Amino acid sequence: MRLGGCAIVAAALASATPALAEADKVDFETCDGLQAPGKQADGMRPPSSVASWGMAGDRNGAAIAACTRALASPRLLPTQTLRRVHLLRARAAANMASDAIPAAIADLEAAEAAGAPLAGDPFYKRSMGVSLSLLRAIALARQGDVAAAGPLARAAMAARPYALHVQLAGKACSSSCPMAGSRRWTASSGSIPICPPS
Repeated sequence: MRLGGCAIVAAALASATPALAEADKVDFETCDGLQAPGKQADGMRPPSSVASWGMAGDRNGAAIAACTRALASPRLLPTQTLRRVHLLRARAAANMASDAIPAAIADLEAAEAAGAPLAGDPFYKRSMGVSLSLLRAIALARQGDVAAAGPLARAAMAARPYALHVQLAGKACSSSCPMAGSRRWTASSGSIPICPPS
């Protein structure tokens, strides 16, 4: 009789494992829009086709929770530095869009620390490095610290002179926000207000 009970428990656990594995994959897709990492060195994968990434409702809250789970997932290998930075940046953007500016800044600091081994790579500096700097400038502008946001925004603009979205967001961050609350930066994670709320 006891053996039968153990067999039932084992069968239940075995049937639950695929569902947990799929939920784990969806966390990555919900967080940053990319497929769950495989064994690639950087952990980067193609964009997801899962509809949950563009879901309605509390997109930011769902993304923050999914990013937190994805960052703790064993699927994310310790060597997959770029994907870890990507996930932290996605959570920072979701926090910023939810007006959780201190949490967004903490995520940006964690992303910069995680990406430190890649900081000398010119491609990293020009893409992820600029993105992290620009998001930090937006976060500082949202807090009303235009004096600190300005130099970061101008550095991002100088690094990407032909990227219109960088130029527009950088210009808005480095100004005094005369139309408080009206300027927004559109990123893959959605639209993020640049100026502090009025």
